[in-house]
Amino acid sequence: YRELAQLTRQRPGDDDAPPLSERLLDAQTMLLGGYDVRGRASEALLVLLDAAEQLRLHVLAPDDAVHTPALSHDTAAVLDAIAAALQTGTPSSAAADALQRLQQQSAAAGMAQAAVLAPLARAVRNANWAGSAGELRAAADERSLPPALRGDSPWVQLRANLNMKSAAFRHALRMGVALALGVAVERYLGLAHGYWLPMTLAIVLRADFAATLSFGVQRALGTVLGLLLTTLLLNLSSSTLAAILLLGILAFLFRWLGNSNYLLAVAALTGAVVILLALAGESAAQSMHDRLIATLLACGAALGGYLLWPTWERTRIQPALAAMLRAYADYLEALAGADARQLAHMRAASRLARVNALASLERLRGEPFATAELRMRAERVFAHANRLVRSAMSLELLPAERRAAPAAAAWLRQCAEGVNACARHLDGARDVALPPPPDVPGERLILQRLADALRALQDVLQPAPAANAGAD
Repeated sequence: YRELAQLTRQRPGDDDAPPLSERLLDAQTMLLGGYDVRGRASEALLVLLDAAEQLRLHVLAPDDAVHTPALSHDTAAVLDAIAAALQTGTPSSAAADALQRLQQQSAAAGMAQAAVLAPLARAVRNANWAGSAGELRAAADERSLPPALRGDSPWVQLRANLNMKSAAFRHALRMGVALALGVAVERYLGLAHGYWLPMTLAIVLRADFAATLSFGVQRALGTVLGLLLTTLLLNLSSSTLAAILLLGILAFLFRWLGNSNYLLAVAALTGAVVILLALAGESAAQSMHDRLIATLLACGAALGGYLLWPTWERTRIQPALAAMLRAYADYLEALAGADARQLAHMRAASRLARVNALASLERLRGEPFATAELRMRAERVFAHANRLVRSAMSLELLPAERRAAPAAAAWLRQCAEGVNACARHLDGARDVALPPPPDVPGERLILQRLADALRALQDVLQPAPAANAGAD
């Protein structure tokens, strides 16, 4: 944002290389790369990245009428204040003041600055929630809400997910059935260490195919490698002292490699378990046999379940996001009414849809053959949809009669129709025209935030032609 401010003060020449491309790519790689980070702060950073890309396109636009020295100076001041807030982790109040001055100057000059003011306002608001300090401010802000409106309330999320529509509930049910069958099989076979079978099932069985495949293959190969290694080492020396020293080395390797190489960590753990049992007087050969059988049965059962009924997240992520948007649209419709019970029902349904979409998004991260473009688009849709529903939930704090007033209710229904259009677009209806967000009556900040979030969501789904032309 500091470089963007400098770019605003001094626009590049036509022959210069496109500025900020490398910086934006680095930020995109950090936010959308292999780091599984969730929360209000990460969503705010993603929105800040989107806003920076839009602002860069605006700065590089050839329209000299909106690049007057005064407006460029004030725009750069806002960007500098955002950069300072991000660097120090302090609230973005200085950026908000600078933005207000820019808005007043633009209004006084009678100039249409929506192309720059909207992403600027978005960046100012989200700079307040970015970083670890922003996460703490967001948590404090959540605690000021009634329990039913808190997005991170564990009991509210638990109640919303106690049904078969929940991906988390379905996986929990599958895990319970798999463990029960695992215990039944090991009892039927009479394995000496039969608990290894359900234990391995619990470790290997994950909510998505990619993680189950990865953990299953590594668990099986690691077990075989550990058994071969232990057999070789025990045959080289049969002394108790050598076994104790080897046990210490394997325990160290297991803890050292646990977070970096699961296959080698399992190999070390397998060897350590066999040696422990041998020191306790059990036959090492029998322990190896039991360990191998239990591991192969558990990994085969976990992988076989997915091979019999594979589900690829790359084909499910857009329907999951569309279902979330439809639930948000229904929630907006309920906000326009006066039925408290219906509103509570729609709030719970929207929370369930959000949990399902988030689970789908996390499974997409590790799935093979899923493109980076698909994941990036899904991450952005999810982030902007969360901004939209947070703004909508703020309206729930208003008296019902104010929300249900004819003008306010009509405005909310227009927003709901815009969100539904986004859902239809995600469902594959490419000919759907996304209606522009309705004009905000007066200076109502909550409504402005909701309309801005809807506009940003539409920009992700259906980028403006000018933005596409300016992208490099």
